[in-house]
Amino acid sequence: MVIVIFMLKSRATLCGFFFVVLFYIIKYNNFRIRATIGCLTILIVTYILCDSAAYEVVVEQIIFGNRDASDVNDLSSGRVYLMKQLLPGIYESPWFGSGNKYMDCFPIIMIAQYGIIGASIVFIFLLYVASLISIKFKPRLNYNLATYLLFWAAMINSLFEANPPFGPGIKCFIIWMLFGISLSKFSSYTSYITRT
Repeated sequence: MVIVIFMLKSRATLCGFFFVVLFYIIKYNNFRIRATIGCLTILIVTYILCDSAAYEVVVEQIIFGNRDASDVNDLSSGRVYLMKQLLPGIYESPWFGSGNKYMDCFPIIMIAQYGIIGASIVFIFLLYVASLISIKFKPRLNYNLATYLLFWAAMINSLFEANPPFGPGIKCFIIWMLFGISLSKFSSYTSYITRT
């Protein structure tokens, strides 16, 4: 799966992958797994930085996407230019938005399309879901862990894509399916505690 992620050369997806690795290094309950993944990560990063061929492939071709690192607009695949194009529309209609637009940044495109009022509904819903996943769904194992990692990876991905965590297709369906399973288990557990 990791090889496929790197072959796709999707830098937004890679950010989600790095979040998962960081979680296992910092927050995972098993110290032996944390130490192993931390050591492996240090060895891999050292190898990439020391080997010019590996640096060329991983950093230049995949992370930078063969783009000019000194040009922020080029490095961001034109997102800076698109953001500048969208900003006047946000200022013109801040409360209700200006209709169907597209840009690879979920929070900004929500505000541009639906305005502060419409975007607030979406953001409040996501905040509620995030609070359930991060605070209520415990212990963070099995479905709860998968839901937590996939949801936050999608939220990171949403900074660089237009539709996550609501799309496209099967990628986000799995998140909401796991959220439903975790919510069902949480509801069952809460009902059991209430009855006893």
